[in-house]
Amino acid sequence: MPSSAKMRATSCKTEMCGICGITGDIPNLEKTINSMLSSIKYRGPDEQGYLVKNGVAIGNCRLSIIDLASGKQPITNHTGTVHIVFNGEIYNYKELRNDYLKEYEFKTNSDTEVILHLYEKFGTNLLNYLNGMFALCIYDETQRTLFLARDRAGKKPLYYYKNDSSFIFGSELKTIISALSNKPEISALSLSKYFIYDYVPDPDTIYSDIKRLPAAYYMIYDLDKRTLHIERYWKINFSHSKSPPIEETLANLDFHLDKSIKYRLISDVPVGVFLSGGIDSGAVLNYVAKNHAGPISTFTIGFEEKTFDESGLANQLAENFHTNHHVSYIKEDTLLNDFEELTKLLDEPFADYSIVPTYALSKFARSHVKTVISGDGGDELFNGYPTFQALTYWRTLNALPYNLLNSDFLHSVKNPGEAYYPLEYKIKKFTRNTLQDRISFNQYLISSFDRLTFLKSSFEYSPLDNLKEFSGLRDRPLVSNFYFNYYLRSVLHKVDRASMYASLEVRSPFLDKNLLEFIPSLDWAFKSNYCQTKILLRRLLRRKIPDEILYRKKHGFALPVTRLLRGKWAYLIKDYLSHDSLKKHSMFKSTAIEKLVKEHLDNKYDHGKKLWSLLMFQIWYCNFHSKTETA
Repeated sequence: MPSSAKMRATSCKTEMCGICGITGDIPNLEKTINSMLSSIKYRGPDEQGYLVKNGVAIGNCRLSIIDLASGKQPITNHTGTVHIVFNGEIYNYKELRNDYLKEYEFKTNSDTEVILHLYEKFGTNLLNYLNGMFALCIYDETQRTLFLARDRAGKKPLYYYKNDSSFIFGSELKTIISALSNKPEISALSLSKYFIYDYVPDPDTIYSDIKRLPAAYYMIYDLDKRTLHIERYWKINFSHSKSPPIEETLANLDFHLDKSIKYRLISDVPVGVFLSGGIDSGAVLNYVAKNHAGPISTFTIGFEEKTFDESGLANQLAENFHTNHHVSYIKEDTLLNDFEELTKLLDEPFADYSIVPTYALSKFARSHVKTVISGDGGDELFNGYPTFQALTYWRTLNALPYNLLNSDFLHSVKNPGEAYYPLEYKIKKFTRNTLQDRISFNQYLISSFDRLTFLKSSFEYSPLDNLKEFSGLRDRPLVSNFYFNYYLRSVLHKVDRASMYASLEVRSPFLDKNLLEFIPSLDWAFKSNYCQTKILLRRLLRRKIPDEILYRKKHGFALPVTRLLRGKWAYLIKDYLSHDSLKKHSMFKSTAIEKLVKEHLDNKYDHGKKLWSLLMFQIWYCNFHSKTETA
């Protein structure tokens, strides 16, 4: 390698994979790339490496899952002109190596080097061949470009910042911020989106000048012209065309699920399974048991709050498949400690409260294994949420008289908050939004806030603003696209952060490339109707998992937020949503928020979900944004 290049691959003493890079008018690239890597060191406990060459620096923190001995990054081609840093797993890498790359001499047995040689052979078209989860950057010295890409579902994150003189990218916001000379500014539009979606959807972030590369996109940065080209390489197709006969469809689904699980069992370290009492994790375990010869390790956490506890059904599944089952029963004090740990690491506001138990479960599993398989994506692809059924009822109720739907009686119903989702709450949320368009209807069923009147400066923002590409679609394909492109992103954001903070890799077989191209095309009737969700998946799993799990209603993985914020966790909203704390910025109307806090603590109304969204923003602002120091 030319003497102008510096490469380091060192042991990383901290406890998944992460990538970062920088180029432009930067005085000390080596110092900066080290600082960027240090900010996400928990993502790569086994080793970290970087390359500094010709005004470009790229780096990687790696958790060794495949090719433990020789898979260090960055990896360089034989001519020393193409370099790669990569985060994720390519499940079909052995097939790609055998089918397309026989003429190449390999230095490693890693999936990373397969990507490198695919780029040499196919250029950016290499993305069409990959089946896996990934965020990657390839530095091509000859073309004078940085080529970056993200997987189809968006499992692995990729952020970037560009101005006239520099380009910075990384797996998390904090990698970018650690390299900036000025503190970034919060976007008022993104703030509105956060309170609508409980997170900020792609391509935006909470900051005005930092963006997130959307799932299934790639970008090319021209190092000489300092220009950025962004392009989509894949799109999900919820055509809902007429499906083959049910038996043929079941056989195809069985084939694809079986192959997807086989891919995700490829590892040089033991693989475990996240186990809840639900059908998705039951499906995963069924196929793992079919394809895994040795003992299977499964992981569950339980709660004192019985309404939110799924450990009993998870135990039943574990017994059914004779797994080596591990259960951790979490008490409130332990959960509070996990929450405090988590919020110190979150570098952007995120209000899905299931991130807390997901983090607790990830830490628990990491004490036994490095990687697990989960059922993420099953709800979005198989119409698993009750709101898919609500769409059908919405069509009928939307034809009823306006006065009935907006009656004072229905809208005055209070949510007692102690059940998972009480019937009264469902009725109120449903009827309040029957007059919305079909996308806003579904979004408002989930959103914490109907209106953002507590913001001093808010944008008139509608979920439809980000869905112009779906205009012209019928109701059902449009709603399916909405859930896949917005709420699945939230789920994957949650799982990535919760697992990465615990240095654990999570693999999602439902998000396999082949399944993403098969399931969405199936007729809606194979997925849900008035009475049932996940129709096809339930039929496939008959007599394979217990009926109590197969036909139970959607439960979810959540916290008793209403009770917690009136009990041991009440101090959080008293502190972070107090007048003094709200004065740290000028974004909120403090009197409106103080009213919500008082009504909740006085047990007058259940504002638990709203207060959680506000609380998570305030904690992020106080713990991260206001303390952000830039060079």
